[in-house]
Parts: sequence; structure tokens; C-alpha cells
Amino acid sequence: MATRPARLRVKKGPPELPETPPPPLGLPGRFPAITTADDFRRAAIHIFGVHGWVRETSKCLGVNESTIWRWANEQTPFKPYALAAMSAWLRIFMLTGERPPEMHSEG
Repeated sequence: MATRPARLRVKKGPPELPETPPPPLGLPGRFPAITTADDFRRAAIHIFGVHGWVRETSKCLGVNESTIWRWANEQTPFKPYALAAMSAWLRIFMLTGERPPEMHSEG
């Protein structure tokens, strides 16, 4: 007599959620590259906080606040240096907690 294959049991109800939400930017121990407007905005908020992130980011990059706003809202393309700087700042902030210094214009 042939044996029957075991039946798979399907759980009913909503899927189980993880105990803790995933980290906002990449996996622990990994440093994500900033490549999109959403990544840029989330990294800036992570480093500078919800209030004043546009102002602080503009001071550190040496550009106008409206430029940061246009980049973050995909109205103009990013300059490559801005994405590279934000990626580096995020790594440093995640390792040391230090925020980037403001740019000073000579004149």
C-alpha cells in the first residue's frame, strides 16, 4: 500500500509581523549608497532631524535651500557630489554620531 504525502497546513489570518521594524536605511552593519531622492531625504532627516534638515543640508553642501528642496522632490537632477557627500556623511554619522561641518565661503 502506498503512503500518502503529508498535507501542508496553511495558516489562516493575517501574516505574522516581525517584532521590530526594519532599520530605515539598510541592514545593520551595512552602509547604503544614496542613489535616489527618497534615500537622500531619509538620510538627511536621519542625520539632521525632521525639523531643519533642508536648512542644515544646504549649509553643509554650500547650496541654496531651494536647491536641496528641488533635489529631494525630484524637480532637478542631483549633482554627483551631493549624493557622494550624503553617503559619506551617513556612514560617518552611523559610526560616530558626528554631523558634517558647515561650509564656509572665503571672501
